[in-house]
Amino acid sequence: MADGLQRIFYNRDIFKKLKLSPPKTWDELIDASKVLKENGYTPVAFGAKATWAISHYIGTLNQRLVDEKTREKDYHTKNASFTDKGYIEALAKFQELSPYFTKHVNSVDHEYVRQQFKSGKAGMIYAETSEIKLVNGAVNLGLFPFPDIAGQKGSSDMLTGAPEGFMISSKTKHPKEAMAFLKFLTSKQMGEKLVKDVGKFSPVKGTANKGNADDNQLEAVESLNKAKGMVAWFDMDADPEIVDAYLTNVQKMLEGDMTPEQVMKDVQKAAKSK
Repeated sequence: MADGLQRIFYNRDIFKKLKLSPPKTWDELIDASKVLKENGYTPVAFGAKATWAISHYIGTLNQRLVDEKTREKDYHTKNASFTDKGYIEALAKFQELSPYFTKHVNSVDHEYVRQQFKSGKAGMIYAETSEIKLVNGAVNLGLFPFPDIAGQKGSSDMLTGAPEGFMISSKTKHPKEAMAFLKFLTSKQMGEKLVKDVGKFSPVKGTANKGNADDNQLEAVESLNKAKGMVAWFDMDADPEIVDAYLTNVQKMLEGDMTPEQVMKDVQKAAKSK
């Protein structure tokens, strides 16, 4: 099961009113954010009170601006260095977008900013596709992928998110019954119910269809099928101590108390201590 694939949600009515198109590049994203702000909207609903929300952006920006071999080494080996300049570039991009985030960004959480988006006060929000069901009906919702960044080293065809699965304990006294239950749970019938009732997607083909999913959900499934691969959320993909150094210092950066270079120096120290 693929949970939480990331897309940028946007309010179609606000974009139409301001004659904006869904941004395809980073520069277009910044330009659209400027127009939204000038017209009294919060351009990007975002709350960093819980640091996991920061990891959604950092994971995607690192994937785009650091080559895959280097990023995989830093995330998954004891030889992590985090010295590639792409990490600083990723933080600089995040910092560039920060003036367009929700006010008092470190004091508000994701649920608050999702409500801000649902109420029509914000033009965009970077959210999980499993949240489509939570937003539908409140706004005229549209989706677009994270924009391309000039000079990026990573593919735009990768998705940020998290795969989920099931395991059966080797110590269970009822392996046949457990397997039978999992076969039932992952059947097409239950997959269709998962989409309709919960808003999440089953890996079983055809479980998201016009009978139980709207156009945005079908678009999300199509993007999943076309993707070259998936990059896990940063806080689930790297060493916990490195993640902690990264995200808590990014909070300080959002307050203007640290620069991207200073953040990465602390991350490098955490990596060396492993």
